[in-house]
Amino acid sequence: MLLVLSAYQLMFLQDHPDWQQFTGAAIVSTVLTLIVFLVAFPEFLRFKGHVATLDELMEIQSTSELRRRKADGALAAEALGAGHLERWNAFLDSKGLRR
Repeated sequence: MLLVLSAYQLMFLQDHPDWQQFTGAAIVSTVLTLIVFLVAFPEFLRFKGHVATLDELMEIQSTSELRRRKADGALAAEALGAGHLERWNAFLDSKGLRR
């Protein structure tokens, strides 16, 4: 949201007499939010990929395919945390694959 507001300031309000004094702050906040975005976005995508992996595995009906890919699901669930790990273990219990 801060990035959008800063960009709006730089694109439309920098020449406006009442808002001209905020141009420097808008440049600084744009740079800072871009840095935060570039640091946080790859982690978001990684966790989003783990969620997609779990969802994909939970849609598989074949028991042999689930056995083959069980390690991928365990890795994804461990990376996501306790709630997803419990959901994964409950899914394995329902399929009779948990030992």
